Amino acid sequence: MVKSVFAILAVTAAAGIALTPVAASAATAGPAALAFSFSPSQVGPGVPAPTTVTFTVTTGLLTLTVPAAAALPNVAPGATSTGPLGTVTVTDDRALLAASWTVTASTSTFTTGGATPAETIPVSDVGYAVGPVTTTGTITATGTNLPAGAAAGDFSGTAQTVVAGTAGSGDNTAVWNPSISVAVPASAVGGSYTGTITHSVS
Repeated sequence: MVKSVFAILAVTAAAGIALTPVAASAATAGPAALAFSFSPSQVGPGVPAPTTVTFTVTTGLLTLTVPAAAALPNVAPGATSTGPLGTVTVTDDRALLAASWTVTASTSTFTTGGATPAETIPVSDVGYAVGPVTTTGTITATGTNLPAGAAAGDFSGTAQTVVAGTAGSGDNTAVWNPSISVAVPASAVGGSYTGTITHSVS
């Protein structure tokens, strides 16, 4: 049997025929390439063909917009200057399932000249009246007036709630134009008085 094998090899070599080992041939050819394809689902007649559709509802921020400045009417000592502050707007673009927010406000003293005691109107003489609140979307906005005075619940310089939004859903807005009143003491000196009303939303 061994002689037969050698005889075959000899004949093959003499004929000029090269034999390539099977293992070498397989290594040269390499692995077979895999083909990938995608095609829509196919169904037969009368069979429902569902297509899944997706998208995202985007969300934003809770923001507050207030006037940069306001001017109240001129008055004499012992009178009260009352006028609109300008439009205050809450914009809630958070698109929450259960939306709520709170706006607080506070005031500084009103001063003129060198801000001496005689040139200062205290915070206890300043009042904040919310007035009507207009809303869009789903939100219940409730205003709380802060009268002048130093008692709890008055507009006494500490930030206090002026409008609260509750029972909301999705995007919503609330707009109001509060009235600011400053009771000028009879002892006040003449001059242009300036103070700051500060709002915050959370």
